[in-house]
Amino acid sequence: MRDQELLTRLRNDRYAVVDDFLSLDFANKLLSSSQELIKSNAFSQHRFSFGGSLLEKPGVFEIDLSDLTSSKKPSELGAWNELVSDFAPGFVKRLAKDNTLALKSGTPAVKVQLNTGGGSFPWHYDNPGPPSERSLTCIVYLNPNWSPGDGGELVLWPFLSKQIVVTPLHARAVLFRSDTV
Repeated sequence: MRDQELLTRLRNDRYAVVDDFLSLDFANKLLSSSQELIKSNAFSQHRFSFGGSLLEKPGVFEIDLSDLTSSKKPSELGAWNELVSDFAPGFVKRLAKDNTLALKSGTPAVKVQLNTGGGSFPWHYDNPGPPSERSLTCIVYLNPNWSPGDGGELVLWPFLSKQIVVTPLHARAVLFRSDTV
């Protein structure tokens, strides 16, 4: 999908599903790096705030690559370094042609997330509210062996529209407006 077509879909539909978003080689490199990070226990339990409490989300683990204070050194992140230093900023810069998607900080937040059996998120906007600068969420799936029945589908529900169920196919990206979907 070309950038202009992607921007049009995001503007009109508020979401876009892009198959082969990453080359198969690059997706496999990221998957391999992720498997090494799993082996080295680099993932932390995902926590979220609710009602003034900090709660754990069962079966959901992550590494925030935007947080350089993490215990992992950039050299240990393998292909994720390439994503953070080259791919993501270039992609964000191209999308910033649409002012509603431009980053105020200029740096995209990048997280690697591992969802194990039973890990899920309740229905929510992917924007924690003021003063969040998040206007766009991009999820890229790295699971080449997914098959129906495995779970992991994403349900998008654009405001005042019907829900969309997206299967988590390898190298597929789902982009959506964080404040309206």
